[in-house]
Amino acid sequence: MRRVFLVLALIVGVMAFLFFLSYRSNGVPVLMYHMVSDWSHRRALAVPVKEFDRQMWYLHQRGYQVMSLETILKKLNSGEPLPRKTVAITFDDGYQDNYINALPVLKKYHFPATVFMPCSLVGEKNLWDIKRGKAEVKMLTREQIAEMMFHKISFQAHTSNHVVLTDVSPARARKEIFDSKAGLAGITGKNVEIFCYPSGRYNNQIKGYVKAAGFNYAFTTRQGRIKPGDDPYTLKRIRVSGMNLLPDFIMRLEFIR
Repeated sequence: MRRVFLVLALIVGVMAFLFFLSYRSNGVPVLMYHMVSDWSHRRALAVPVKEFDRQMWYLHQRGYQVMSLETILKKLNSGEPLPRKTVAITFDDGYQDNYINALPVLKKYHFPATVFMPCSLVGEKNLWDIKRGKAEVKMLTREQIAEMMFHKISFQAHTSNHVVLTDVSPARARKEIFDSKAGLAGITGKNVEIFCYPSGRYNNQIKGYVKAAGFNYAFTTRQGRIKPGDDPYTLKRIRVSGMNLLPDFIMRLEFIR
């Protein structure tokens, strides 16, 4: 019980301190999730369901304006002002638990989000992990994607087969990038203009392929917020893992710049 009170006291203290912070904008945090699951074997990637709910509750209680990634990027690009406490939520890879566990929480708070989905793995398994001896996990199906889109979840590109682009030939990398744009558009019926580098790996040649394929933006796994004037093909995010309990989540959200 004492431990619970200490944690609560820490949260209250942090929130009180944040109340006095400057209202000057320091960029927009884009949260990066993977799994929302209680499966402990993937703790580095899997945020427990109750913890994810607490994190979304915090955004709601603190008055954060959770906006779609697409809207935020367009406003930043045009110079249109954004609310001071704007945030975006993203998920990498398109695991089925995003539908089973994350979607109900997002619906509860009426939050939009973006899933970076390898288009050839829709309805399949995490084949890139299985090849490396990792446990099998189901990916989102077409039907689940359609329902998620109905509830303000958008889908953007993450290659065709979740290939680490710096580990394959330039020809294969180019094909994965180009195929991901057309393939995902065919599944969602929407224009696909944002790319995410698997494992955050890229180089100047790969950036060039992303631009040539017609993407307007690309996200990395580098830590930080997005700001006007950033290179649109090396945008940063804030990683949230299964090790980030609420106090740590608050610190990362509020202080990483």
